[in-house]
Amino acid sequence: MKLASNLGAVIARLKQLQAGYPGAVRAALTAERWRDELIVVAEKTLAAHVWALGVQGGATAPSRKQLAALIPMIVQTIIGTNRPGGSSFAMWLPPNLVTDIDLAKAAKYAGDQLTPMGRAKKFAMPNEFSADNLDRTRAALREWVELEKNWDERDQHADGSWKTAEEVAVYLEKLLGLRTAYQARNEEMNAAATSLQGAIGAWLNGEDATPGGTEIKTGPTAAVTANPRAGISNDQARQWLGAVLAAWVSYVRVRLPDRLEKEFTRLHATVAAPQQNIL
Repeated sequence: MKLASNLGAVIARLKQLQAGYPGAVRAALTAERWRDELIVVAEKTLAAHVWALGVQGGATAPSRKQLAALIPMIVQTIIGTNRPGGSSFAMWLPPNLVTDIDLAKAAKYAGDQLTPMGRAKKFAMPNEFSADNLDRTRAALREWVELEKNWDERDQHADGSWKTAEEVAVYLEKLLGLRTAYQARNEEMNAAATSLQGAIGAWLNGEDATPGGTEIKTGPTAAVTANPRAGISNDQARQWLGAVLAAWVSYVRVRLPDRLEKEFTRLHATVAAPQQNIL
């Protein structure tokens, strides 16, 4: 009588499986396997937040439509990267989509770069992010002048003709310190700058910044227009990014077990079945 065992084959198979499990796990976690799905999750999450603005925040249909149009631009930033322990994903909001500006930092940066005569300072240290904030602050100021400011006699020349929006904006830039001016500041200017900062800040937040709403006098007549700014505040950006991250975590937790099981099943199928015992 001859007794034989397939124990060696079983051990060899177990070793193959043991060696293959890390690869199966990595295959289940590759960025390529998840990116398209996580983009869809991000799109749905952001769309839900835009819809919620209309229900909870009172956002108008046109403003919701403008915000919804930003979603494709946001999800295009999603990047998946394969790493030794799996993969990682990142999503951010392009700077031009964020409406928040920092007037104080913009004024400080402008003052640090230029002399009162408008020349570059000898030891000026240009900074890309500070320069971008200054540009966006100046742009917001011009929009406020054109779309929100209540014009009065202070916006007229000595002969009674109306100044252009550009002329008013340049003067207000000097008042706010966004443009250097060879002029000593006084308490009246500081008080006017504080009031102007509050008006612009309220307008950026979607509030009524000036008495009378958005009436704009361009001369003897007046026109009414809506605030066309379509952007996301810093608070909204934090909420949206946090919501997408939470949605991603929830989605991966639900789908990962199935994905691992499929990879393990595929691994088992590639390993030869052990021989039957022969007694």
